[in-house]
Amino acid sequence: MERMTIHITNLIIGVIITAIGCFMAWVVLAFAPEGNDAGLLMLPSLLLVWLIIYIGQIIFPKIWIFILTLCIEFVLFYMIVFHSASWYR
Repeated sequence: MERMTIHITNLIIGVIITAIGCFMAWVVLAFAPEGNDAGLLMLPSLLLVWLIIYIGQIIFPKIWIFILTLCIEFVLFYMIVFHSASWYR
């Protein structure tokens, strides 16, 4: 797979992840009860997963690895973002 496609796709995903993570951190700071700081770890955890998968795609630039890691990435993001909402109940 062409490296330019890998870079463009992952940079767009990285910007979206950063925006979602910043928004979720703001929601935690603005609306969560006092002492509920675990939600602030969401942005670093999202960026860490994204960075690990991005590096893996650069090291192994085959199309099937690219598609597989994108699927794994979206599943992990779903688990981190949507299942962390149960932290605040």
